[in-house]
Amino acid sequence: KEVQKNGSKKRFAWKHIDTDKDPLCEDEVRLLQRFNGHEHIVCLHEVYSEQGVLDIMLELCTSGTLYDFLMTNFEACAGKTVYCPPNQFEIGDCLQHLLTALDFLHENKVAHRDVKPENVLLSGQNKWKLADFNLACDFDPKHPMTQYAGTRPYLAPEVKQRRYTEKCDIYSMGVVFIAMVFGEKYLHPEMEEQSDVSVKAQDLPAETVEEGPVSGARALALQMLSGEATRCSAKEALQDPWMVRCQKGMNGVVWSVKPEQQLLIRHSVLVA
Repeated sequence: KEVQKNGSKKRFAWKHIDTDKDPLCEDEVRLLQRFNGHEHIVCLHEVYSEQGVLDIMLELCTSGTLYDFLMTNFEACAGKTVYCPPNQFEIGDCLQHLLTALDFLHENKVAHRDVKPENVLLSGQNKWKLADFNLACDFDPKHPMTQYAGTRPYLAPEVKQRRYTEKCDIYSMGVVFIAMVFGEKYLHPEMEEQSDVSVKAQDLPAETVEEGPVSGARALALQMLSGEATRCSAKEALQDPWMVRCQKGMNGVVWSVKPEQQLLIRHSVLVA
């Protein structure tokens, strides 16, 4: 819930936790305290602890979640619901913020393990922030993680095999990428196999395609969704040519038509 501190105008997000029902909450607090101050990780302000209860005061991100953002891009057109994707710079900006957070976590030997639109918040300063560290954990690079943790369809295939590394977060980011381009409604929990999401990645425009909101993004998506052995790291994803172009605001054609024109374009494609 949103709360205001007594005697001030400061507002926070209040998270009330029953420690008996959520025994990992103290680990979540510990990790948030370690990473306080990172611009793309939600900030922890205060913690109040009583027997069996934790009250956590977190940074209030007033612009909602990435899930909310995706839902606002669905529009009604000719009796159908059509998804109008954000332009490539909005998508690239979100990916850059989240990959920066993941790179920082992985450098500090922490895996988030539940990257999904509902756990990504947008601050009033238009910064995307990674939140909800309930399933996050420390990892040892010399030993794989074995606990089943995550949410379908963002769950990496190797997690189901209970032998995985921090790159499970990169796979989840790849699925988030696909969700931003094609719309969250296209992704369902039934999409359990890696190939299902990879099929969507193949639909992205290749480097030689000069139109569309994500021209040249296919290679990056496929790298994030590939098998764990060949999957890129967060740092490598940030250095991808498409990401670099988005960060510099260069190259690529952006949707320059009005929303209603986008709907007509999308509708004509559906009809075709």
